[in-house]
Amino acid sequence: MKKLFFTFSFMLFGFIAAQAQFFGALRLEGAYNHDYQKDTDLTTIRSSFGIKPMFGYCLTDKFSLGLIAGYSHSNEELKGLDKITKTDGVYVGPWFYYYFLEGKYIKAFVETDIYYQYSTSKGVNISDYHTNTYGISFTPGIWFMPFDKFSFNVYLNYFSLNYKYSGISNGNYNHDFNAGFTTLGPGIVTMSICYIF
Repeated sequence: MKKLFFTFSFMLFGFIAAQAQFFGALRLEGAYNHDYQKDTDLTTIRSSFGIKPMFGYCLTDKFSLGLIAGYSHSNEELKGLDKITKTDGVYVGPWFYYYFLEGKYIKAFVETDIYYQYSTSKGVNISDYHTNTYGISFTPGIWFMPFDKFSFNVYLNYFSLNYKYSGISNGNYNHDFNAGFTTLGPGIVTMSICYIF
């Protein structure tokens, strides 16, 4: 499964690289959550960030596709239990854009990501483990291009739909379907800066 996924992703990248015109973007992600439970005196602090370069090709005025790869880091601290978990992950997969409601400098889009993520988790008072995750997500956003070569994309994550399967090295596995989450966790918006070659 993993080999087939990587083969398809890099074949897609080869197709994109062979085109005369393409674009690149840098996506920045982040999330922070602070939760306190009075009855158990347990405080949970979660933070995460990610950086994901993207490359793509505009097939038509309505469709574009490309490849995304990236790195993410998250930290979870359970103060009442003295547990700390730090997770580092790498991410790769193809993406597809559909554009609509177009104006002169702005238009809406829906991005579809099909991705694979490998992550390792270590910390204090936990057993180390690694996770293989396969997923698909649908995220709406706003594309804004005030200049000829640069554009800005804002992803409206609270309106996204996501499914992922995670296999964990300790034998556990998860099937998750949710709305309003990025691959890093809950977040209101994600941004990317795009340069058109």
